[in-house]
Amino acid sequence: MLSVEQPGEAFDVFQLQQVPDRLPDGGPLGGLLAGLQALDDASEWLVLVPCDAPFIPPDLATGLLKCALASERPGAVIRYEAEIQPTFSIWHRSVTPKLEQAVLEEGMGGFKQFLRVFEVAELEWLPSKPSPFFNINDRDALREAGRLLGASQG
Repeated sequence: MLSVEQPGEAFDVFQLQQVPDRLPDGGPLGGLLAGLQALDDASEWLVLVPCDAPFIPPDLATGLLKCALASERPGAVIRYEAEIQPTFSIWHRSVTPKLEQAVLEEGMGGFKQFLRVFEVAELEWLPSKPSPFFNINDRDALREAGRLLGASQG
C-alpha cells in the first residue's frame, strides 16, 4: 500500500492501494496510523519504508521483525550510525490504539516525538556504502543517488 495525503491519479502508476491520511497535516505518524488501520484481518505487522529511499536493504523487513519479536515489543526501528531512522520500521497492529491517541487526540505528527513516549526495539544496522537509508529529498540528492548507482554497477 502507498500512504498518501490525498489519493490521486498520479499515483496509479505504482499499482498500489492508496491509503489517505486520516487528518490533514497528520505527518508521518498520520501515515503510519492510516497504514495500520488499512491492514487486512490476516496481517499482524506493517513494514514502513519511505518512497524516496533507493537503497533499501532486501533483508530489512526480516531483520526488523526478528528484532521486534526477540525484544517482545510491538515495533522496531533502525538505528544507523548512532541515529534513529524511524521511517524504516516495523509495527504490530496492537500499536493502533496508542497511535490513534497520539495522532488524533494529542496532535503528534513526528516519529521521534512518539518514540519518546512509546518504546520499541532498535535494530543496529551496520554501516555500508551507499547508505541503505539514503533519502532523495531534492535534485542534488537525486543526482547523488544516480552517481552512487553508477559507481556500484561499475
